[in-house]
Amino acid sequence: MDTNTEALGRRLIEAGYPPLSIKAGNGRVQSGVIRGREPANGYTRGVGLEFGQLARELREHPLYLEALEVSRRRSVVIESRLMNLFLLIAFYFDALQDHNVAEFGAYRGGSSLFMAHLLKRLYPQANMYAFDTFEGMPPVDSSADFHLKGDF
Repeated sequence: MDTNTEALGRRLIEAGYPPLSIKAGNGRVQSGVIRGREPANGYTRGVGLEFGQLARELREHPLYLEALEVSRRRSVVIESRLMNLFLLIAFYFDALQDHNVAEFGAYRGGSSLFMAHLLKRLYPQANMYAFDTFEGMPPVDSSADFHLKGDF
């Protein structure tokens, strides 16, 4: 994915929304893909949300607020995770060949609605797929899983 600061968030501006001041990696974390992940991008988002002004900026950003309102009464996902989903879609999706999203374990559909709203505004050709068993959690390994059988 491109971590050039000028490319990050270009889609927001093209869709008529104000830019955000996310910064590209600072060189402390290795750039590039490592086992399918890009640590520098995760570091940039995490540090910006936790220690920078990024969370405050998001709480005032019109597209984030629109998506939050759409999902407000349905999402059980904590706000920092919704913020991260927003940043992933708004800043890093351009580098992907396909902009469709699939969520497994949609529960009440709040985060699916949140992401669907972002896709509608930024990638109108994309689809949002939400899957759920409607039976709650299956038997779990309590040493590795946080939730218990039957949760949700």
